[in-house]
Amino acid sequence: MQKSRRWRRVQFGVLPLVAGALMSCASAPAPPPPSSAALAPAPSAAPVVAPNGPEPEAPGAEAPGESPPTQPAPATPQADLPKGSRVLQVGDSFADALGIELGKLLKASGVRTSLETKTPSYIGDWAFGPVLKKALSDYNPDLVLITLGANEVEIPVPEQRVGPVQRLVKSLGDRPCVWILPPLWKPDTGVMQVIKDNAK
Repeated sequence: MQKSRRWRRVQFGVLPLVAGALMSCASAPAPPPPSSAALAPAPSAAPVVAPNGPEPEAPGAEAPGESPPTQPAPATPQADLPKGSRVLQVGDSFADALGIELGKLLKASGVRTSLETKTPSYIGDWAFGPVLKKALSDYNPDLVLITLGANEVEIPVPEQRVGPVQRLVKSLGDRPCVWILPPLWKPDTGVMQVIKDNAK
């Protein structure tokens, strides 16, 4: 079966419930710039004042005790994986805990899953070691989920992880991936931001 590379950004609704954050390893395309008409302010109508009447209200002002109307939250784009796709999840003990339950959900949707974890493990273990390379060769996944960083939240120089993060993502080739950031179970010295900035 020919592998599909058509999704570059994939999100699962279940992941934010069990992980600290979810981010795509690939940069999302920038939205088109707004038209000049959209940038021009709409003309405001002059308030009508009745003789000896009350002061006019500013446009958009609410009466005392009224709450402003609520706006619906923008819909999060979703992308369904085609049935028969293969998802590989790699990482530390958080990947192990998440991967079992997530695997059940994916399998129920007709998606094949594989889970490779090592406890404890670090970003550099997967970036420079042989385990990820072998897993990619064995499973040839359509999508890779990475759950790493939990054991490195307190490192004194988080910038040391820039190279390993970039190398790990580059080693996936053209496969789309999602890096699932762990819950902050310890104070973060900055490694979460390093991952966000370099897992692209």
